[in-house]
Amino acid sequence: MRVFFAISPSRIYFKMLEDEKVSNCLTSYAFIKDPEKMIKLWGDYRPKNLILDSGAFSVWSKGDTVDIDKYANFCKGVKDILPEGINLYVVNLDVLPGKFGERPTEQQREDSAKQGWENMLYLESKGLKVIHVFHQHESFEWLEKMRKHSDYIGISPANDCSMNEKMAWLDKVFSIIRDTIKTHGFAVTSHQQLYKYPFYSVDSSSWTAPARFGRIPIFLKNLQMKS
Repeated sequence: MRVFFAISPSRIYFKMLEDEKVSNCLTSYAFIKDPEKMIKLWGDYRPKNLILDSGAFSVWSKGDTVDIDKYANFCKGVKDILPEGINLYVVNLDVLPGKFGERPTEQQREDSAKQGWENMLYLESKGLKVIHVFHQHESFEWLEKMRKHSDYIGISPANDCSMNEKMAWLDKVFSIIRDTIKTHGFAVTSHQQLYKYPFYSVDSSSWTAPARFGRIPIFLKNLQMKS
């Protein structure tokens, strides 16, 4: 299983990933919109696999939207200047239903899923490798459609659901797709989920939590306990 370290673009974070030889990185368009500036922040860091995310949820929660043309141009810009040997994947531009803090209607969910599908096709037309995302609460008809269209899709449990509800939903998801395609679990890092489901890859930003609370992460290699 590939674990992607999710970060906001920062020279400090990229240097930490470089020092620890982290192979998989996920970063967001929401934090930086200049491809050259982002690559410059890398310094000597060279991941094997890079996922670019639109940051649509963060923007939507503030009452705004992401322009798909600007997002596509950013991703293409990164692709054009990316150092050789790095695999680039682009997360589809999600369309979130309703307004933040309000429970969306079934029609709003369906309309959002339809627009998300159109966004995926548009980004693919730009020559990008797109990870479309199936969200909890969406119709399972969309999962079937994604499974037939792509060999690598995203799976996103809902933040407003309990762990038991997420697990019940994931049970159904994997009863449908089994291991026929690769799946990326967004913010899926609980032991219960990682040990039970055959995700190809997952991501998490929790490793940066100490820094967000004013602490400094220190990685200790080959630590041996002496009596």
